[in-house]
Amino acid sequence: MSESRTKQHTREQIKKAFICLLAEKGLHKISVTAITEMAGINRSTFYEYYPDVRFLLEDIESSLLADLSTGFHSAYKDFKSERLDQIFAMGL
Repeated sequence: MSESRTKQHTREQIKKAFICLLAEKGLHKISVTAITEMAGINRSTFYEYYPDVRFLLEDIESSLLADLSTGFHSAYKDFKSERLDQIFAMGL
């Protein structure tokens, strides 16, 4: 079952706040309080999604790696297809 739009929006707000704070303060100075203030949510809402900041970071890293993997797969598939087209065009 997929996450509701509201939950997806809240999760994205948390991630955006974290990324903004990361650029501003650096990883070790980011607190749950700072994230919740920037995201406009309560601390209890943050804890519904993540037990702590470390798990939030891991979620963001996992999402980025999944996106990167998808991009590589797509690029490889396109490359492979183009290369096969070239081989077939040469009559091999």
